[in-house]
Amino acid sequence: MATRNPEQDSEAREQIRVLVDSLGALPSPPPVAAKILSSVSTDSELREIAALIAADPSLALKVMRLANSPAYVRMRKAETLEQAIFVLGVGTLRGLVLGAFIRDTLLRDMKADDPFMLSFWKHSLACAVTAQLLAEKLSPAVRDEAFLAGLVHDCGKIALLHLKPAAYEQLIGSARGRGVAYHVLERERFGADHTLVGKWLLEKWELPGRLVDSAWLHHHSPEALGPDFSPRSPLAFVMLADLVARSIMADATVPGLAERIERLAAALEVPPGILDEVQRSVAERYAARAEVFDLDGDAGSFYYEALTRAQATLSETSLSLAAERDELRRAQRILKAAGVLGPRLASAATREQVAGIVAQCFAEIFPSSEGALFLDAQSGAQNGTQGAGRQAGAWGRGRFAQLAPHGGSLTLPSFCSQELAAALARREEPPTGPAPLPGIDHFAAVLHFAGTIYGRLILRQSGGQAGGRQPLLHKREQWGLARISELVAATLNRIETFDRVRRRSEDFSQTLRTLDQVKERGMQTARLASVARLAAGAAREINNPLSVMSARTQILERQEEDPKKKRGLRQVLEQIDRITGVLQSLMDFARPAPPRLETVDVNRLVAACGEILSKKLTGAGIAFSTDLADDLPTIAADTKQMQTLLVNLLVNAQHGLEEKGGGELLVTTAPEAMGREVLITVRDTGAGIAENALAHVFDPFFTTRHAAKAPGLGLSICHGIVRSHGGAIDVSSREGEWTEVRVLLPVSPPTREDGGRLARMPVVVARFKDVLVADPEPRVRELLVEALEQAGHSVDVADTGPAAVSLLAECRYQLAVVDAAMPAAGEVPLLRAVRAAAPEMPVVALTSLSDPDSIEQAMRLGALKCVRKPFKVQGLLHHLKGLLAEHATS
Repeated sequence: MATRNPEQDSEAREQIRVLVDSLGALPSPPPVAAKILSSVSTDSELREIAALIAADPSLALKVMRLANSPAYVRMRKAETLEQAIFVLGVGTLRGLVLGAFIRDTLLRDMKADDPFMLSFWKHSLACAVTAQLLAEKLSPAVRDEAFLAGLVHDCGKIALLHLKPAAYEQLIGSARGRGVAYHVLERERFGADHTLVGKWLLEKWELPGRLVDSAWLHHHSPEALGPDFSPRSPLAFVMLADLVARSIMADATVPGLAERIERLAAALEVPPGILDEVQRSVAERYAARAEVFDLDGDAGSFYYEALTRAQATLSETSLSLAAERDELRRAQRILKAAGVLGPRLASAATREQVAGIVAQCFAEIFPSSEGALFLDAQSGAQNGTQGAGRQAGAWGRGRFAQLAPHGGSLTLPSFCSQELAAALARREEPPTGPAPLPGIDHFAAVLHFAGTIYGRLILRQSGGQAGGRQPLLHKREQWGLARISELVAATLNRIETFDRVRRRSEDFSQTLRTLDQVKERGMQTARLASVARLAAGAAREINNPLSVMSARTQILERQEEDPKKKRGLRQVLEQIDRITGVLQSLMDFARPAPPRLETVDVNRLVAACGEILSKKLTGAGIAFSTDLADDLPTIAADTKQMQTLLVNLLVNAQHGLEEKGGGELLVTTAPEAMGREVLITVRDTGAGIAENALAHVFDPFFTTRHAAKAPGLGLSICHGIVRSHGGAIDVSSREGEWTEVRVLLPVSPPTREDGGRLARMPVVVARFKDVLVADPEPRVRELLVEALEQAGHSVDVADTGPAAVSLLAECRYQLAVVDAAMPAAGEVPLLRAVRAAAPEMPVVALTSLSDPDSIEQAMRLGALKCVRKPFKVQGLLHHLKGLLAEHATS
């Protein structure tokens, strides 16, 4: 039943009332009717009424006919209107006049044989005579008023039919087809039923209040009318008479009539015997009044018509029950299909399985049906073409098949092909509710769940009237199929959700693995930082005594004349150089020196490095070749670090090739990123690297060769150099076959800011000497003084920064050899103080391997030359001699 809110009901009732008010265009009751309907008591008034009736031949004829009917004739017939009126009485006369008025106004446009009009008059007259008979038994004083009340109790129906003919005729058919009471459908359709409209109409006609109440309240229960309700009023008799008349005339629109009559009679305190007598007398009283109301038939025909109607009702009920049983049977099959589908779909893990399960189930349970299940492509399908990923399952004549997107072993019915073409040609929006989309001869539902469309389910019962105007599937079947469609859609959603969760789980697992790797790399970085700090400290502690050992051995080797001892001292120097190299590599890894950027031709650098190593490579049976790009741009890089990078990579490849007994070594260059980067590739066909070792190739001290041959710092240093230039390096390899190192360098890497400016200090010079040596290590000072004095130079020595500054204030020197990390006072570097005290004096800075940044800092502070500890005595003397010569010339 449709639901209407109170505002809609109020608005609809107001519209009906306005229409009822428009009945003012119809004639009001004529004078004769108005006079008769008012009280008539005197002889003069009766004569006046007779004269008025005589002016209406039709009404006069009805009065004379009824007065001379067997029901009223006693001794002799009435020969005049006055006699006829006297015989009939005022009450009967009122009924005749009121019926004639209704017929001549509200029903004037209806044909005499109209089924509804005949049914209306028959029920109204039957109700009127039943109410009159009840009143005669229980309250004779209101017998005539009860007759009038029964006659007009349904006049609201005629008013609605007159006001809304098309809509009310449709309602009449619906009431008969559905077996629903008129007043229920009227409230659904118009917002007001015939009882309320009848009240308004009779009030407009100014009829007595008890007649108005009979039209308005006859469907109410006695309890609802309150304590003022009288069980012996015309309204009470009409309430019971309405049900009795419908029972006698076999009206199927009122269910449970017998029980309702019994309950109402008990509520109105009507003895059962009286009700039985009244029911037996209705037909005779009805036949006596039928002719006057233009109704045919005697008592026998009245009962015959009632029996005929009852038989038709029983026949319709039987057919309805048979159809209901068939519908229930078919609905039961739907429920069975749902019961079978549920467990099967619960085990489905793929869309293909869903299509096959649905097709098989329908083929088993509905062998006389044919149809198909079409599944749209998944949203995440890799193939972007139309129809990619679609699945289908079809059935017919008890067979089923799972179809590929373009066909299968079972031929699709034409209507399924049409539906499939429509589904492929458009993308439907999800329906607003679960209602199916029935076709003329088939069922088609969109499979949707949570706003997502998954496909369509199509079904048709074979053997039906294909092309007919009614669906072959009952509403219950359609409802059940709609629920099955929802079940299939929910299953598809479950599968899709499970796949999505599985993918998310895999992604999450991969993310966790990545996080573990990042964490491991972070821990490795922390360990490397600790190693770097340890290496820096160790190198600092080792460096100074190593410098003393190196210098002292060099002096001894130069002074020794015995060839055997001289050879032994050279071996000591070689091992010191080896230790120095290891410490240098360790320091380069721990704290790589910042690049000193200049323009570098990578192709020329590759060729130069290859030329340096060509003899060793050829001697090891290695075929070295290059493939250098002609249009390779130059890069801004540190030439020495780039040379170190290439030499380390070539030496590393050489070691791998030597293990295999020779092979090929190829170096290629190419521009990348539209000329913004340069790619250097070093590929060899050597022994390769095991897969489990690739992740550690950049770790310090990691090597796949003998430790004496390769300490494991080469690739670590390469990694640091590339990173300091803003580039990237990676290694790929296949064990036993090849290794390839790719280095990607930007053409313009970021540069570092310069810092520190020298402040000038006033200097007072009192004397002159050649060299000032300032170093905190006594052994280093002693070696430098000894070497410089042997070379013929005058030397002053300072063991602290303030001492050096004091000497600069007292003496003018041609050159100073200063420890780069030595402070002058507080945190002020000695180099800054020296430069301020003697701006023109050349300064040589001694730097420690543990502090590569001090080289750059020393150069910024004004050092002309940096010498790393441990140093070659001859090399240092050579540099000092050159600087002294330049200073003397200037």
